[in-house]
Amino acid sequence: MNIGRYENSNVDVKIKSIVATILGDGLFEDITRICERYSEEEDDFREYDVYKIRSANGIKILKKTSEREVTNYANYLQGHGFKVPAFYGNYNDGKDIWIVIESIEGDDLRDMTNEQAIAAADSLSEIQNTFWNCSDTERFDVSGHKYFPSEMLMNFIDVAVNRIGSQLEEFECYA
Repeated sequence: MNIGRYENSNVDVKIKSIVATILGDGLFEDITRICERYSEEEDDFREYDVYKIRSANGIKILKKTSEREVTNYANYLQGHGFKVPAFYGNYNDGKDIWIVIESIEGDDLRDMTNEQAIAAADSLSEIQNTFWNCSDTERFDVSGHKYFPSEMLMNFIDVAVNRIGSQLEEFECYA
């Protein structure tokens, strides 16, 4: 057994139906589930609620998500030229929320380098600066409370600091 990320082609009919609802029936060729094996032990693996969709138009990702992420893509991230995956749509069955976005190959962010963290922070700063001077009426209401892009930036910073915290001390602005 290989340790690390792998794809499982045994995909539930419900997932295929969700993809067909979002993208259109027959507009995909193959769907695989993203999984990860942690050791040589038979049951030491995880099946993520993330699926790779292959189609004539490229590779996309279906993943279970939150209403907040759907709202961020629909209201903030699309149509502004930001360096984010393209948003193809979402599906909500009343229990689970799913989103289809562009697949971008690259390093796993769990293994984020200082350079990647800085590039991600730059991208998030660009998003924040786009909306910084918007009046309240130009912002969007999410689930009964105002949600501002600055919350996205702060959430990212919290994650980045937790992942590479001790390494940040070598940068003068964090010393």
